[in-house]
Amino acid sequence: MLLPHHAEKTKRADIDGVLGSNAISGSADNIFMLRRTERYRVMKSVQRIGPDMEETVLHLDEQTGNITAGPTRREADQAHLETALLRQLEKARAALVAREWMEMVDARRQLCLGAIRSLIGQGKVARTGNGKKGEPYLYSCSPVPS
Repeated sequence: MLLPHHAEKTKRADIDGVLGSNAISGSADNIFMLRRTERYRVMKSVQRIGPDMEETVLHLDEQTGNITAGPTRREADQAHLETALLRQLEKARAALVAREWMEMVDARRQLCLGAIRSLIGQGKVARTGNGKKGEPYLYSCSPVPS
């Protein structure tokens, strides 16, 4: 049985966001929450039994009206950050130290470091230097193989 309900209009996306008595969320086995962020619409679950579903990006096919699940929000955010970092590195047209490079995008340091490691692993970014004082790592776009 599916019982649609609405949540309060705050940014809370947890079980306490369900309006009304605690009995509403307390009596359900699964609560699915839909919300809109700056970039996507996401869905997550809070489940009485089994693991909760992580925030997942939803894609709407405007032609058919079908909705499909995309990557997790964490994966989508990382892909977006990787694109932004790569674009800034290409604009710089010179090798950059990590601190300078990360200041060019609006994201937390840990997320940037993860995105940089991923870009290196994908071969899109080259890292040179020893990573020591006086000889920091330098990051540049990897040459495109011909």
